[in-house]
Amino acid sequence: MVQSIGTERMPVVIFVTAFDAHALHAFDCHALDYLLKPIDDVRFAEALTRARQCVRDRASRMADRIAVRDRGRVALLDPRDIEWVAADGDYVRIHASPRSYLVRETLTVMAERLCAPRFVRIHRSTIVNVEQIGELRPMPNREFVVVLRDGTKLRSSRSYDVAMRSVLGYGLVDGGVR
Repeated sequence: MVQSIGTERMPVVIFVTAFDAHALHAFDCHALDYLLKPIDDVRFAEALTRARQCVRDRASRMADRIAVRDRGRVALLDPRDIEWVAADGDYVRIHASPRSYLVRETLTVMAERLCAPRFVRIHRSTIVNVEQIGELRPMPNREFVVVLRDGTKLRSSRSYDVAMRSVLGYGLVDGGVR
């Protein structure tokens, strides 16, 4: 099983066996612990406590990633790889080149997960990774066409210009850039 998973992707594992001959191999496979039968209750409790802590530590390291289901698997997206997010009915579509992912979540919840200053909501239905913005094209109605580095054009709404101004660090006034 360890060979099929690979040591770099091993889950938290505690080996429990009656044979001590496999202990070295278990630790080579990044086992958290190795318990010999008959199992001592105190030793088992200690191993279980360490396993729980290890799982919590791993979860906290992965908390900043976005989990998305994709063709029978769960992909973990680094927020830095997300270019923009758009509302799509009761879902959101996450655009992360070269793919996009449909996630059953509201745009409001996604906006909370994708924190400023890296992301800015430019429209009631669109969130953009600030690092992906290549240019802003002012429109006469105080709105902007936001052009991403890959050429994608998105419309901003004037009701979100305060958020854009605070994240981008300069004034957006009267349909122009100050």
